Amino acid sequence: MLKNRINRRAILHGAITLTGTLTAVQLGSVKKTQANHTSSSQRKGILLAVDLQNGFLTSPECKAVVPKVVANANQFYQVWATRFFNRNPNFSRQVNWNEMVSGQETELDTTLTPVVSKTFEKPSYSPPSELIQALQSDTITTVAVCGIDTDACVMAAVLEVFDAGIETFVVSDGCASSGGQEYHESAIKLLKRNIGAQYVVSFSELPAMLAYNHDS
Repeated sequence: MLKNRINRRAILHGAITLTGTLTAVQLGSVKKTQANHTSSSQRKGILLAVDLQNGFLTSPECKAVVPKVVANANQFYQVWATRFFNRNPNFSRQVNWNEMVSGQETELDTTLTPVVSKTFEKPSYSPPSELIQALQSDTITTVAVCGIDTDACVMAAVLEVFDAGIETFVVSDGCASSGGQEYHESAIKLLKRNIGAQYVVSFSELPAMLAYNHDS
């Protein structure tokens, strides 16, 4: 009789322990799902199109970037753009380059007008501080960068956004270099080293979560 009571107690204790364990596992799973949902729902991504201006769209590879931006704009909360104006004296003094000062060559390709929400002017390689401030004030968590030139202004923009602590992607098939494919590929290699190879992706590989709140 005593042996049977002990066995029943052991079985009951085991059942209670198993129930508690299952409950804990279920709660943990729910919390994990909720955490993942919260993390996803809090992400807000933009596409930053760098310097897609007439004066830089000088090759088939560069020109091909523009329709890709337009076609993929709906993946993002918004599309922002930068416009370069040659106002840094070092371009003339050190590089002997005096183009992109004003006029039609500094205008964005007109097919971008329907998709670009904000435009930021800049006098040199890096984006202006106003762009970083706008990212922070608009609570943008993720920026995917594309544009011209991969080896110059695109790279400068990527590193500037990265240094601001914002999650940064490079859209490899959304970039090109007016210097040619060799410069583009070299820049992509450097960017993989500098921001992480998994953050250098094609348009088709970008996380779907970048479309968060697109219609708001």
